[in-house]
Amino acid sequence: MTGKHFDPAKAFFVIDSDHLDQVADAFYGFTLLDCRPVLTLEELGDRQPEGDGAYVLIRRNGDKITVSQDFMGSYGLYLFEKDGWFAFSNSFMRLVEHVKLRHPMTLDLDYADFFLAADLCSVAYGATLVKEIRCLDRCAWMQIDVPSKKLEIGMTDHRENTVELSSPEGMALLDGWFRKWSGLIRNLKAQTNNMQTDLSGGFDSRLTFSLLLGANVDVSDIFVFSIHDKLHTHAEDYEIASAIAEHYGFRLNDSSKLSPGIAFETPQDILDLSLYTKLGFHKQIYNQYRYFERPRYNFVGNGGECIRDYWNMSVEEYIENAVKRTSSWPNHIAKRMEKAIRRVLSDAFRGIQEKFTAFGRPLAPEELTLNLYRETRCRNHFGKAIVERGLANSITLAPLLDPMLHRLRRSDDVCGDKNLLTAIICTRFSPALMDFKFDNRRSIDPETIRYARQINERYPFRDPWKERVPPVEETLHGHVKVVSQETISGIVMDLFRSQEIRGYFLPLYGEAGYEAARNDVMTRKFYPLQNAYSLIFVSWIRRETEISQDLHRSSLGQELCRYSTLYRNSVGENETLRTHPTVKNFITARVDLKLEKGDVEILEVSDLYARVYAPEYLRRDGTGYVVESQKGDMKIRFRCVSGGKLHIHFRALAVADREKKRIPYFVDYDRITLDGETILSECRPVSHDLPFKKDVTVTAGQELEIGVVWQPHDEQVNRMLDRYQPTPKAPAPQLPAPKPPEPPKAKPCLLKRIYWRLLGLFRRKK
Repeated sequence: MTGKHFDPAKAFFVIDSDHLDQVADAFYGFTLLDCRPVLTLEELGDRQPEGDGAYVLIRRNGDKITVSQDFMGSYGLYLFEKDGWFAFSNSFMRLVEHVKLRHPMTLDLDYADFFLAADLCSVAYGATLVKEIRCLDRCAWMQIDVPSKKLEIGMTDHRENTVELSSPEGMALLDGWFRKWSGLIRNLKAQTNNMQTDLSGGFDSRLTFSLLLGANVDVSDIFVFSIHDKLHTHAEDYEIASAIAEHYGFRLNDSSKLSPGIAFETPQDILDLSLYTKLGFHKQIYNQYRYFERPRYNFVGNGGECIRDYWNMSVEEYIENAVKRTSSWPNHIAKRMEKAIRRVLSDAFRGIQEKFTAFGRPLAPEELTLNLYRETRCRNHFGKAIVERGLANSITLAPLLDPMLHRLRRSDDVCGDKNLLTAIICTRFSPALMDFKFDNRRSIDPETIRYARQINERYPFRDPWKERVPPVEETLHGHVKVVSQETISGIVMDLFRSQEIRGYFLPLYGEAGYEAARNDVMTRKFYPLQNAYSLIFVSWIRRETEISQDLHRSSLGQELCRYSTLYRNSVGENETLRTHPTVKNFITARVDLKLEKGDVEILEVSDLYARVYAPEYLRRDGTGYVVESQKGDMKIRFRCVSGGKLHIHFRALAVADREKKRIPYFVDYDRITLDGETILSECRPVSHDLPFKKDVTVTAGQELEIGVVWQPHDEQVNRMLDRYQPTPKAPAPQLPAPKPPEPPKAKPCLLKRIYWRLLGLFRRKK
């Protein structure tokens, strides 16, 4: 990560059982130790984090590898296991990309239905969009024995809700929590003004704000953010926050002390950062448009619902409310979604209960929804947002997600009000904050406040911070031009409307389902693209799982039969068929360029959909490239940086079955030119392992242009179709001889011929 580019391979890891010898100590994310943030493995040293922050820690001790995570499991640990082979990652998306090359995977349609109907994020306990991949519990840790490749999963008991609130132990724990967080604020404020906190009219941001006031720092040097618009309760929130700001003498939304950061250069960086973090688990993407060279520290009220009176509904009520969200979908889809929701949520509640039963303290029925929030929603909503921002070096600090605080009960035997803990915090550390109203006419019962004050009198609070933190002089403010939100939204909407996404989505949900999602996207006011993202996520995973199955099947003809049925009603524009994981094997031309001990620069490729990449074996002793296209005709213009011998190989795709045996695919090259000179003028079938080769001597700086025209290999397609005739005795219809290539029309002709062949096969089978 340079601040200008985002590299998923550096931000997330993938470990599999074939490469355990390569695993070394690593630390992803951040934690807190001694009231200070720890952002690197070097800072952490040999110490073990205690659950604060958002991290995954990998430790290697000889032949043992241990993997642990933070209290909320913010990244998530995603695990695939099959036939003694396993792989895991702290990014679901990275794991899918890794596993698909080695094992077939399956879309979990129940999870997809459940996720599309979700209000904000997934609350599934272990399920994901892929049946064969599970998300481990937030309390899980992993240990691997390297020689035997044996993986064991253990559980850490964080003792949530076990300490009596009004006991000496409980009040000592609460004061320890205050000292830790106010001490952290003081340490940070002594070094930087690059700090931010949220303030609204609700409970949670006020509890966090009480820590800043209690830390005895100058709040006017800190950016205090309050949303100022007319959506939801934001207008009232801003009014209340303004009153608090006036009382304490600071301005809201004054960003003059903040670092501007460095803009990410491309939309791809911005989108990758969010998608590798959240894909399949959250529907709102909080795009990070810049990277901060110096960390920005954000204090938030995330997770406050777990420590106050909020999640009180029964399991049955929770499930019924979730089912109601299917009402905007077509009736036949809504019925299927309802079944999926009931199954996924029932599995979640059962899994949570089994965990706490194993800990020796089974949950009472009325505690299940609160714990569902902590176990699943907190990690997917707050935890992943913290990871998402952290990858841009914007460190989000959530005191209300502290494991110390979660050990406390919310009430006691004298006062059953679950707002008692909130009342004690407010009246103990910053009592003046109780003089301001809360939004939505919410309040804490006066009797609860009176009892909270009695507890504070019984256990007096001794303020540890008498001296004010001196001001720090630094210049951080400035302005940087970033990729606009409209640009990112436009890219997402283009993909949402694309024929490729529709091609994967429609066979599952139909045109009516797509229209239901589109209507939501067009009418939603707050985060309007959330269902565009969720639809894209489901479609992408379907694509990846189908690719994984294609890569590990040996029967190509069977696949052609299956896809002719699947796509007979969904193929619209050519792009859908061009990029289809099975059909593209028949229509893709591949050109490899390699200059001996030199570099090649690609200047222009006429096919805008072409794939251009530099595999590792072409990057030895220089840089080479592979260009793949399904268009039917293509021109490639490139420059040779140095002189020498240039090797050009014209191939088809490399495809192997699950045993890694090569499956030969052929395409017919009809014409090839190099700088206007024809080097192939008649039909030449080629495969990956039987390429057409051309070597040429070049000079430094020389620019060349390759032109190619190709079509599907007739004999190959006919053979596959003939093999799966439903009536073997009947002669197969003779396909017309291939026409001479016409470059201006090559793209539609190439694709339509494949499509009609598949469709003809389907009709014969009927």
